[in-house]
Amino acid sequence: MNKLEPRYYEHFETMPDGWSIDKTWGSPEYGWQPIHNGRSVLNGGRKGLLRVKPTAKHAKDEVTVAVAVATVATKERLQDLSVDEVQAIAETTNRLARERFKEMLLKDLLIDLHVCRMEGWDYKQYVTELKMLIDETYQTVVLKRPTAKHAKVVLR
Repeated sequence: MNKLEPRYYEHFETMPDGWSIDKTWGSPEYGWQPIHNGRSVLNGGRKGLLRVKPTAKHAKDEVTVAVAVATVATKERLQDLSVDEVQAIAETTNRLARERFKEMLLKDLLIDLHVCRMEGWDYKQYVTELKMLIDETYQTVVLKRPTAKHAKVVLR
């Protein structure tokens, strides 16, 4: 019998007396937490799985799966929608994706700044370089004006 299979372990709905959560191994089954009775395997030790209630993170994952399933079902219904409705759905999806990207970018930037402060590095130079990069991108992409750096690249 394979010891990694869930059926090998006892399943518990509540934590038995004297048992504790075992953080040394992961559960082979979703929704179950590994537990043990605190003894050595050579001295009567037993392992089991404790049912865990879903946390907010698990609930979010389940919602994501539900949205993905709904999206697949919706793709079949997109043929019944007008062009304006499909365009509105696409614009909303794009706006939400951009907001999520900005949030992730801001979190990453704040972590970088925190590390710079902790290490005593000059974070103002780092922020200035990022601002110059954004300004340069704005000049070349939005205003369609090549910057000095862009012109050098074109001349090569």
